[in-house]
Amino acid sequence: MARLLTLILFFSTISCQSTYHLVYNSYLKQSKNKTLEYKDEYFNFTFKTLPNGIIFNITNKLDSIAYVVWEESYFITPNGNSYKALNSDLLNTNTVLNEKDNNISIIPPHSTFTRFTSSKNNVEQFTKYYSNIIITQYKLRTSKEIFLSKNTFFTISDYRKRVIISKNSKEILKYKFERLADYLLNNNNLALGLAIKMGKKIYHYKFDFKIKNVEIYKKEGKIYKLIGVASEPYFNL
Repeated sequence: MARLLTLILFFSTISCQSTYHLVYNSYLKQSKNKTLEYKDEYFNFTFKTLPNGIIFNITNKLDSIAYVVWEESYFITPNGNSYKALNSDLLNTNTVLNEKDNNISIIPPHSTFTRFTSSKNNVEQFTKYYSNIIITQYKLRTSKEIFLSKNTFFTISDYRKRVIISKNSKEILKYKFERLADYLLNNNNLALGLAIKMGKKIYHYKFDFKIKNVEIYKKEGKIYKLIGVASEPYFNL
């Protein structure tokens, strides 16, 4: 079974803290072999989950154009909350997202459509982040020009729990990792709903992403050593 790396987190620490590296391995619940792929008579889908969203590829197997209808698509965060799915193409426009008409994307015949999506709510967090920078500059009496790329938006939200290890004793490590396992049990609901229009009909797809395991590595010198794995079905270490 191919190893599916869906999330990499680095924990840089100071003082008596250590550096840890967590690898989240996930799969698509609808797939037959626990992969991140799904296909039917119309489309082939492949996915890659990220700390703050999902990259997806849709290959149109039809001879006609299909459309992603974003206003009927949704994003479910790991804790189970549902939001409208974000059409990241709109980040490149000056149009207010909530006022955008005909929010659709074209999938040409026998072509692959690739996009990143997350919760549309992330845009509000990005706006707050930008505003906080402006306020800070005002308080510091500076007027330095700000450059925020689209990549900055991608790093604002993080749907996965970050574990900070302050000491290296086995008891504390065990406690921290048990808390991580408990967290995973209640935060394993990541999902993406896509509405795809073909002709006059709209097909609704729901893709559920489940965490197979989380590998915990500790940095020793220049290498990371595997020290534990939180696995299904109960994410025991």
